[in-house]
Amino acid sequence: ELVKSAFKAGYEQVQILTNGVELSDKKKLEAIKEAHPQAVRKVDFSVSLHSHLKSVSQELTRSLNTHARTLAGIRNIRDCGFNFTIYHVITENNYRVLPRFADFVVKNFPEISCFTFSYIYPVFHSPEEMSVYPRLTLVQPFFREAVARLKAAGIPISFSNCGVVPMCLMRSNEEFFLK
Repeated sequence: ELVKSAFKAGYEQVQILTNGVELSDKKKLEAIKEAHPQAVRKVDFSVSLHSHLKSVSQELTRSLNTHARTLAGIRNIRDCGFNFTIYHVITENNYRVLPRFADFVVKNFPEISCFTFSYIYPVFHSPEEMSVYPRLTLVQPFFREAVARLKAAGIPISFSNCGVVPMCLMRSNEEFFLK
């Protein structure tokens, strides 16, 4: 209904940010397709996926039994013909496997329109909450390798840094900061 209302209100493009869980039910995507004759071209999805590993995903999202549904939602979005991106927040829990995550994306979702990395933005500063923020110097080699693998597969990449990542730490990938 929201998508249909947006088109009725005159919006020409609709972008949906989602964890994909509800879209594991293909009927919801079929309803979105019915919202506009050109919905497949006019509706884009950005799906948050913070790990290819179920255990890490559950730890980061604090949601049990959603990882498989998120992946099913992404597959459904793709199978229905919509454009989609994957949004990945880099944390202490997942930075070491960034290259393997990139391999997972290349293997399973090579048709994504863009892959967005984001470094977790510090909101809280208590010691227990700061443990989720990795040291940037430790992230750098894993990030660089993941970017190289996505680039080699022809997947467009962007980086959302909220102003917290110095460019010098992402050597050879500065263009993501300049876009």
